[in-house]
Amino acid sequence: MNDRESLKAKGLELFNQARAHGENDRWEDAAETYRRAAEVDPGNVSILYNLANAYFRLGRWGRARRGFARLLDIDPGHLQGWINLGLTEMRDGEVEASIAALRKAVGLEDKNILAHLNLGLALLLGGQLEEGFAESEWRRHLLKLPFPDGGRPAWDGKDPEGKRILVYTEQGYGDAIHFLRYAGALAKRGARVTVYCYPPLVRLAAATEGVEHAAGFGDPPPDFDAYAPLMSLPHLLGLANIEGIPPAPYLKAPPPSPLIGGGGTARVGLVWSGSAARDDNISRSLSLAALKPLLEVRGTTFYSLQMGAAAAEIEGEGLAGRLVDLSDSLGDFYHTAAIVQALDLLISVDTAFPHLAGAMGKPAWLLLSRVPDWRWFLEGSDTPWYPTQRLFRQSGEEGWAPLVDRVGDELVRLAART
Repeated sequence: MNDRESLKAKGLELFNQARAHGENDRWEDAAETYRRAAEVDPGNVSILYNLANAYFRLGRWGRARRGFARLLDIDPGHLQGWINLGLTEMRDGEVEASIAALRKAVGLEDKNILAHLNLGLALLLGGQLEEGFAESEWRRHLLKLPFPDGGRPAWDGKDPEGKRILVYTEQGYGDAIHFLRYAGALAKRGARVTVYCYPPLVRLAAATEGVEHAAGFGDPPPDFDAYAPLMSLPHLLGLANIEGIPPAPYLKAPPPSPLIGGGGTARVGLVWSGSAARDDNISRSLSLAALKPLLEVRGTTFYSLQMGAAAAEIEGEGLAGRLVDLSDSLGDFYHTAAIVQALDLLISVDTAFPHLAGAMGKPAWLLLSRVPDWRWFLEGSDTPWYPTQRLFRQSGEEGWAPLVDRVGDELVRLAART
């Protein structure tokens, strides 16, 4: 075996070791081993691609960016390299660079669904809603209907007057609540709107302006003439722009639920973590311990609406005496809406709860990571989606502590007025 063959063999050995680390979610080890493999075999496209992906997994956007750029210098036709470079730029908040990379991917393969979908997300994050929603329609190639269509067509956006149109949820709870506003716009054009959704959303959907009937997955769907995914309505209705956003509130809120204590104080709800099942939860959530400065604000009574394993942090941090735990009282979203209705303010990370509060017209302060979900864009303290919502954003690489301090200052002012 000559020297070149020996290096190739060593590179392959390291590549296989690195891949095994990745399969076991040991991304630090994977990145270091891929790096060593790249030193041994610097022109190997597979090694470079996987090295850049390992840095992406670790959230090291600069290294991932340089890795994909190096790969694409060697192989400018590497489709997945352009897609992943676009994702890296998006995660790092570099929207224009992300759009450029993803347009390059679309140019290489104009029928590639993943390229179009990620281009749509980048455009939406950059506030280019019309093109962003249009590109997002590519997801429909991947959607499976949660009901038999019986040969009835997908609604194509043409005059819906007199038609029974079934809109169905396809993403998470927050997405569903966010886009329910468009049911009213569809009804105003003469459609009879029914909603087919997750069971915890049925009563809330039925209380939405313009909705005639709602049913949960697992029940027979209401009869219909045509159907549409809920998140396709902005595109189909021609309302995919800031000016076309149907205003909030759009939910008929229930009477407020009685709350324990809080008389004469500002009643503040807290949610600090989203679903652990989401791979981006670590970037959008924080610990209850990080919110301790808020709990010191006088003139406030705090109520936890936190669900899931994170609710155990109340006991773990010894805060049961400072925070009323309502997790056992939360039912479906309509029942939860009654609890939110009784609050003076909701403070939450990016979960379904801020959507619920905003859709009801309740004040909410939303805590956002530096690069949030697309709908919050990258700048601004307010949002066209919910006029009663205020956005608090991380800036630079500061983390959560300075943001919590700013929220605390504002909470002191609110409590003084209560």
